[in-house]
Amino acid sequence: MDIDKSLLEWAELTLDKIMEYKTLSIIVSSLAVFLFIGFFGIKFYRDMTSVRAHKTLALAIKTINASVNPRLKEDNLQDNKFKTEDSKWKTAEQELRLGYEKNKNSSLAPMFEVLQSESLVNLGILDEAVKVLKSAVTKINSASVK
Repeated sequence: MDIDKSLLEWAELTLDKIMEYKTLSIIVSSLAVFLFIGFFGIKFYRDMTSVRAHKTLALAIKTINASVNPRLKEDNLQDNKFKTEDSKWKTAEQELRLGYEKNKNSSLAPMFEVLQSESLVNLGILDEAVKVLKSAVTKINSASVK
């Protein structure tokens, strides 16, 4: 009984203090809610960015690994089959360049450039390949990879 009474008194006293500092209480509560929403909002955004980058990179790697069949009448992008190596590497280079542009803020961004430089080497565009690869190396965080 005494515990219930003291708890009730404590609750009334706390409510009185909150009402006394109503403006401050509202500001602190609002700040806490905004911080909570902001933290999880940023985390959700980063996770979705990472998922999108992984999907894009996986599709580009499928193009790099696609088969080449000179007997095809035309490239079949749906099935990842190409008539010539040149058309395969042009498609891969375009996908990787666009993938990099769309995922610049992702941790996978340098991988897009590394594979794009490989595509450029296979197309015989060596100067551009070196430039893209140098750009990728500067963006890689790991000292052991550099």
